[in-house]
Amino acid sequence: MEFLEKIDDSTWRVKVLVQPGARKNEVAGRHAGRIRIKIQAPPVDGKANASLCSFLADILGVRKNQLSIEKGLTGRKKNLVVSGVDEVLWKCFLDRYNNFNQGGRNGAIRTGVDCQIRGNG
Repeated sequence: MEFLEKIDDSTWRVKVLVQPGARKNEVAGRHAGRIRIKIQAPPVDGKANASLCSFLADILGVRKNQLSIEKGLTGRKKNLVVSGVDEVLWKCFLDRYNNFNQGGRNGAIRTGVDCQIRGNG
């Protein structure tokens, strides 16, 4: 995937386009090679960044300290580094959220793997 890059066995770079001030936190599609994520928090005093990391950590079932913003602290385009996540979990994430333009934003998990991906609410 263009928005997901493997750094090593359990570390990944995720390219994100953040839309702060949204009605609810949700994975909302893809745009220009990035995954688009809507965040309720305003882009003030790092609130949107903190909310983004919390939201993604919750979806992936990892601790917040396993995510960091590598690039884009003050912009909407961000590169996040996620550690301690194996390929099976990313496959579940992609299966759930990769069919944005095919009739559903949230998608359904379509693997036989027991996934720990949480929905948008």
